[in-house]
Formats: sequence, structure tokens, C-alpha cells
Amino acid sequence: MSEAVREVARKERPEFRNIHVTQLANYRLPPAGWVSILHRVSGAGLFLLLPFLLYLFQKSVQSEMTFDHFTGILENPPVKLVFLVMIWAHLQH
Repeated sequence: MSEAVREVARKERPEFRNIHVTQLANYRLPPAGWVSILHRVSGAGLFLLLPFLLYLFQKSVQSEMTFDHFTGILENPPVKLVFLVMIWAHLQH
């Protein structure tokens, strides 16, 4: 091969370099990268919500009156939907 052909073949290859923080806005992340980031964010959110859920559980089993109070709250369809989504997210994650 001649030197010119080698030079053209060498220039067609993409260069992968480390990017700087100022270049993050222009960086195109592949879909797998976005899924990875969202998975980490959702895991952190679930971890931070776990003490709140455990507190609600503790209050609901404390007495019959508090259980009836939480049962009344959960009769509201939007609240029920939120709790079902949170349970589903914990089970799936």
C-alpha cells in the first residue's frame, strides 16, 4: 500500500477522547447511557423514599385508629395509584 492510502485509512477512523466538563452539553449520549443514568437516579430516589415508607408502615401498625386513618387516605384513587407505583418501582428495581 502506498503512503497516501494508509494516510486516508488512518484519518477515517474516529478518535475517542476524554471530554471536558464544558463539553457535556454538546455530547450525544447513546440510549444505553441514558437508561443507565435514569436507573441510577431512580435507585437513589427509591433509597431516599424508603425511610418515609417504613415510617408510614410503622404508624399504620401502631394502633387500630392509625390503621383506619391510613385506610381512609388510601381510598382516594390518586393516592392509591401513587402507592401502587411506588410498590411496583421497589419490586422492579
